[in-house]
Amino acid sequence: MFYVLFFLLQLLLPLCFGVGVVIDRAFVLVSEPLVLLVLTGATVALTVKLYRGKDSRWAFFAPLVSLVNGITMLVFLDWWGAIFGAVAVVVCGWVLYQRMTGVFWRALCYFLSVLLTFAAGLCLLLFSAITLISTTDVMRQLDSPENSRTARIEVQNAGAIADNTRVIVRDNAQSFSLGFGSFVEEFTVYSGSWGEHEGMTLVWQDEDTLLINGVPYTVDAPALAGRRNALDALDISMSRARVIEYSDTHGGFHGDGTTVLVLSGEAYIPESRFWHDLPMTEEARKALAHFGLAVPEMENGQWFFLDRHYESTDPADVSALFDRHSYNFTLAVYDGDAGVLYYWKVDT
Repeated sequence: MFYVLFFLLQLLLPLCFGVGVVIDRAFVLVSEPLVLLVLTGATVALTVKLYRGKDSRWAFFAPLVSLVNGITMLVFLDWWGAIFGAVAVVVCGWVLYQRMTGVFWRALCYFLSVLLTFAAGLCLLLFSAITLISTTDVMRQLDSPENSRTARIEVQNAGAIADNTRVIVRDNAQSFSLGFGSFVEEFTVYSGSWGEHEGMTLVWQDEDTLLINGVPYTVDAPALAGRRNALDALDISMSRARVIEYSDTHGGFHGDGTTVLVLSGEAYIPESRFWHDLPMTEEARKALAHFGLAVPEMENGQWFFLDRHYESTDPADVSALFDRHSYNFTLAVYDGDAGVLYYWKVDT
């Protein structure tokens, strides 16, 4: 019974954070210090109980699950996690080593305890180094008029690597509480340079629109998820990316449909065989016109094409698009003068 409690305790946070990753939700503890103090205290108590017990056949698994728990704390939590994660691994391993009987089990537990002690120490050093060069501070937060959403300004300081200012919105209506923590849905609405937080204004126009420095930004979850998916698909980054237009008709058994997304912002286009300087080819224009998708006139910028059809031999080649009975392609155009990205994803 105590082994079951011990394993459940050690796997509690890994399971919660793991589920959060799978369902695309952030898992947030109600109070990190309180939860970790209780967790570590219970871990030590159960470790002592196991040490005094008679059955040690399962004891050598304890350092392994403690390592999983410790790594989870290091990755997902603040410096509290680094300390308690390392302590949980080291204490558990060496106390249980003293409990082992039999040469084989004792030697195995000794080996694992030494290995996990070095692993915990290394993780703690790496985490400490990362913490010194990268910190995230919440500067201000504001609830929507009906308290269904909460916006906050975060400043990430990572030295010369990636200093930035972000506005993140949490959808309170989509949160699910477990008592000691909650699964919450969060989206980055705005991303800019470090220092922009100074003097930045946040005003809720309504439950679905947030004014950032007087400019309206949608906080509609599907539109923001579509923006994230589009930027990932195009393999580009875009600062101050604002959703101007979004629609998605994908659905049904085959997942057919068309996604239309228009973003404003400053895009950073990488060198890639899928990205080309304007003008677009006639085949690319014909592909959009075939589905009633209009391409605005522009002179400076780049365009992107990816053929996702399973029969495609060259995903970057648009010329073979009309040789099939169905279409699966992604096409985008970035207007360098206006700072506007047009994105289309077509599946038939």
